[in-house]
Amino acid sequence: MQSWFRRVATATAVGVLFTLGAGTLFAQGVTTAAVTGTVTQESGAAIEGAVITITNRGTGSKSTVTSRANGRFSVENLPIGGPYTIEARAIGFELTKRDNVMLSLGQRFVSDFTLKQQIVQLQEIAVNAETGDPVMNTAKTGVAQSISDSAISRLPVLGGNFTNLVATTPQVASVGAGVSAGGQNNRFNSIQIDGGVNNDLFGLGATGAPGGQANSRAISFSAVKEFQVLIAPFDVRQGNFAGGLINAVTKSGSNAFHGSVFGLLQNQDLVGTDVNGEKQADFKVLNYGGTLSGAILKDKLQYFLAADIAQRTTPFDGITIEESGADLSDVPRMTDHLTALGADQWGGAGDAGGFLIDNPNPTYFGKLSWAPAANHNVSLSYNNVGASVDVISRRQNGDWQLSSGAYNIDNQTNSLRLIWSAVFGGKYSNEFIGGLQTIRDSRLPNTTYPTIIVGSGTSGTRLVAGAERFSQDNSLDQDIYELTDNLTIGLGEHRLTVGTHNEFFGFNNHFFPQSIGQWTFANIDSFENNAPDRFDRALPLIPGGPVSDFSVNQWGLYAQDQFNIGTLALTFGLRWDNPIFPDSPTYNPTLDSLTSDGALWTGGTINTSVVPSGNATWSPRMGFNWDVDGSGMTIVRGGVGYFGGRPAYVWMSNAYVNTGITQTQLTCRNDNASPDDDVPTFSLDPSQQPTTCAGTAGVTPPIPTINYFDPNFKFEQNMKLSLGIDRRLPWGIIGTLDLLYTKSRNTLYIQDNNLEGVVDESTLTYATGEGNRARYGVNAVATGAATPRKQTAAFGNVLEHLNKSEDQAVSATIQLQKRFSNGIEFNGGYTYSKAEDVMSLTSSIAFSNYGFATLNGLLNDRALTTSAFDRPHRVVLSGTVNLPADFDFSLIYSGVSGNPFGYVINGDANADGVGGTNREFNDMFYIPRDRDDITMSGATPAASYDSLANFIDGQACLRNQRGQIMERNSCRNPWINMLDARLQKVIPTFNGQLMILSL
Repeated sequence: MQSWFRRVATATAVGVLFTLGAGTLFAQGVTTAAVTGTVTQESGAAIEGAVITITNRGTGSKSTVTSRANGRFSVENLPIGGPYTIEARAIGFELTKRDNVMLSLGQRFVSDFTLKQQIVQLQEIAVNAETGDPVMNTAKTGVAQSISDSAISRLPVLGGNFTNLVATTPQVASVGAGVSAGGQNNRFNSIQIDGGVNNDLFGLGATGAPGGQANSRAISFSAVKEFQVLIAPFDVRQGNFAGGLINAVTKSGSNAFHGSVFGLLQNQDLVGTDVNGEKQADFKVLNYGGTLSGAILKDKLQYFLAADIAQRTTPFDGITIEESGADLSDVPRMTDHLTALGADQWGGAGDAGGFLIDNPNPTYFGKLSWAPAANHNVSLSYNNVGASVDVISRRQNGDWQLSSGAYNIDNQTNSLRLIWSAVFGGKYSNEFIGGLQTIRDSRLPNTTYPTIIVGSGTSGTRLVAGAERFSQDNSLDQDIYELTDNLTIGLGEHRLTVGTHNEFFGFNNHFFPQSIGQWTFANIDSFENNAPDRFDRALPLIPGGPVSDFSVNQWGLYAQDQFNIGTLALTFGLRWDNPIFPDSPTYNPTLDSLTSDGALWTGGTINTSVVPSGNATWSPRMGFNWDVDGSGMTIVRGGVGYFGGRPAYVWMSNAYVNTGITQTQLTCRNDNASPDDDVPTFSLDPSQQPTTCAGTAGVTPPIPTINYFDPNFKFEQNMKLSLGIDRRLPWGIIGTLDLLYTKSRNTLYIQDNNLEGVVDESTLTYATGEGNRARYGVNAVATGAATPRKQTAAFGNVLEHLNKSEDQAVSATIQLQKRFSNGIEFNGGYTYSKAEDVMSLTSSIAFSNYGFATLNGLLNDRALTTSAFDRPHRVVLSGTVNLPADFDFSLIYSGVSGNPFGYVINGDANADGVGGTNREFNDMFYIPRDRDDITMSGATPAASYDSLANFIDGQACLRNQRGQIMERNSCRNPWINMLDARLQKVIPTFNGQLMILSL
C-alpha cells in the first residue's frame, strides 16, 4: 500500500493545480444550486453590465455578477435553502428585486428581470418571488427525485436513517438491507454527502454505506438538509455509479441561534406479537440527541452541531424454531459434549434458545460555514459514526447456530470534508471539494475454537457451534482521500464545464475464513464418539496468512457544454475514468506451463499478478430539457449516455489472496465406511488443529484456489436511455412520466477455467443429463457424490474474472407530486420494470458469486434470465398534512412485488464441484412431466411422487415448466406491503419555542 505521505502529497498536488486554475474557469456545484436569467429593457433589448446581487438573508453571504452582452447572467454554487433576495440594477434603470427565494439541491432557478428606465430618482421595484420547483427544473434531464427539507423533517423514518427515504422514489426497490435503482445491483450505487464519497467502497455491506454490516446510519438524520436520488443524470460531473446516486447536503448554521433536543423510546409494550402470537421480551430502542447552530461572526462565520445516539436491544428477529422445522432434540447432548471437551476455556458451548442482539450506534456531526468575502463560501464538516451489532444465523431446513456460533461486527467511521465555492467576475466560478475518510471494521467470533457442524434428526437440520467460519481472522481498514474541482465559464449562450474527480483508496483486509478449521459430523453419535466424517481448514502459504493490502488511484476528467436553443436546453459531455493499481497480486509462475495428463493447459495464459490497472472507460452523455411552450407548464426531457461505476473492491481483493501461493484449502473426508480413513484425529483445542489429512491413503496435499483477472477487464458501465415528461396540473400538482432503458457494458462475469466440460471442442458438445443439463463430471451411482473433470488436479477452482455485456433493464413510471404548500405535501408513483442478467453477483467472495449463481445454460455462457434484483411492480405513496389543533400526520407506503427465486437441487447434479458442505448450490431443479419421468427412492415411491406432484401443481411457476429444467428466478414471493405513519402534536411554549410529541 502507498505510504500516507505519498498519498497525501499526490492528492495535495492535484488540488493545488486545479485550485490555481480556478481563477479563469468554474462549474455549477454538485452540492449547491444556481440562479440564472436575462436582464432586458422594456423594449426587449438586452442590458449588458447590469449588476446582479444575491443575498442569503439567513447567513448574510452575498454573490455579485454582471450580465453579459446578451443580457444573460448566472450565479453558480449558491448554498441551498435561503431565503434569498435577488437584486438587479443598472445605470439609468430602476432597482428591481425578488424576495423570499428558496433554492433546492441541483436546481437552476430562473429569474429574468425587465428593468424600467429611471425617470427622476432611483426607485425600488419589488417582484413577487415564485420559489422554483426542483421537478420543473431546467437542469433536470433524466430520472431523478428530490427529497425536500420539509419531507425529511415531517415524514416518518424509523431508525433515523435518512437513506430510508430513498423508498419514496418509485424506481428504487429495497433489496435486503440495500436498494436497487433501476433494476441494478445494490453494489453499483453511490452515496455522496456534501459532494464527498460516503460509500463502503470495499462493498461488504448491502446498504452501501460505511458500517452497513453493523446496521449503522451514514450520518445523523438531524444533520441532513436535502438530498437527491439520481438514476440517470446526464451531467458528466456525476459519476462513479452504474446504479443510482444518493446525493445529500448537510445543514448549515445561520446568524440566528437555533437549538433542539429529541428523544424516542420504544419497548416491548409498544411492539406487536410475534408469528406465534406471543409478546416480545427484552425489546428496547432508545434514540436521543440534539442540534445547536448559530453565528460566531455575524454574516461571516456560522456553525452547526448535531449529536444522535441510538441504542437497540432486540430479540433475534429471524426464523423461529417452529418456522424452521429444525430438530433441536440433540442440542443438550451436543452442548454437554462440547463442555466435556473444554469449550468453556474458548468461549463456551452456547445454546439454541433466544438470542439478544445489541446494536449501539452513536453519530456526531459538526460544520463550520465561512464567507471570507463576497462571492466566496467555505465549509468544513466532520462526521463521526460508530456502530456494532451481534449476528447469528438460523435458517429454515438449514443450519441452526448455537449462540457460540454468533459473532460481532464493529465499525468506526470518521469523515472530514472541505468545500470552497467562489464566483469570479460575471462569468467565472469554481467549486473545490476535498475529503478524507477512514473506515475501520472488525468481525470477531463469540468463541475461538473451530466450527463444529453436527447433523441432527431427520429434518435436514445441522447444529453449528464454534467460531463462525467467515469470522476466523476477519478485519478491514479503508482510507479514502478525495479531490474534486469543477470549473465553468459562461460564453454567450454556452456554459462550458471542465472538471476532475480523483479518489485515492487504501485497503487492508484480513480475510482468512476457516483458518481455525471446521469439523463436520454425520450425527450426534458420531460427535460424541469424536468421529468426524469431514475436516476443512484454510492454511497459509506465507507468514501471517493471506492479506489483501492494496491501493487504487482513480483518476477522472470530464468536460461538457450546456447551451440553449430557445426553450430547448442541451447538454453534451464526455467523462474519462481511469483506475490505477500501484500494487499487484503475487505472480504464480507454476501456472505458466501447467500440464494435466500430458496435455497443455487449455485455459490459456494465466497471470495472477494482472489487475485492471490503466483500463480506462469513456462515458459520453447527451441530455436535453425542453420547455414546450416557454411557460414552464410542460417540460420534455431525457438523454442517452454511459455511466461507469466502481466495483465492490472486495471483488478485486479476491485476486490478491487467491494466487495459489498465499493460501491453500485442506479438505479431508471419509469416502469409505471406515471412520478415520482420511480425516485426522479430532480436537477442539484451537492450538491443536491439524494441517494435514490422515488415513490409509497417507497425507493428502492441500489444493489451492486461483482467482485472476482477464488483462482486458474493465470496470462496470451501463448505457442508459431516458425520456420523461413533467406537466403542471391544477392545485399545484406535477405529473410525471419517466421511461428508462439500461443496457450493461463490462459487467463482471466469473468462470472456472479448471473445468473441462467440453467433450468435442469442434462442436462444443457437452455431456448431458436430465433435461439436457450440461455435465462437467460424473456422479457416483450409490451416493450421488460428484467428481468434476478438471484440467489439472493440482488446483481447485481457477476462477477468471472477465466482462460480459448482456444484462438489461427497462422501467416505466407515472408519478404525482406536490411540494409543501397550504399544509399539504405528497408524492405518489407506480413503476413497472423488468431486469435481466446472467449473474446477479450477490456475494463478496468470488467462489460464492460463482457458486450461488444458479445456472441456466452453460457455465461459460449463462442464459439471460430474470435478475435477483427484478421487482416488476412497485407502488409508493408518501405525504404529510397539517391537521386541526396543531396536529401533523405523515405516512410512507411502499408496495412491491416479492423477490424472485427458483428451486435448486440439494447436491451437485451437473458435477461442476458446486454443492457441498457449505451449502452453495447452483443446479436448478428438473421438473418431471409425470411419474414416468422420474425415479423416486424410499419405501413408498408412489406416495412420494404424489407429494411432489401436489407441490408442483400448487405453484404456477413449477407446473408451467414440466419436462424441463426450471428457469432461474422464475418463481416469485408474494407481494410486500410496508406502511410507516406518524402523528405528531406541535405545542408552542415561549419565545417562539416549540415542543413536539410524536407517535
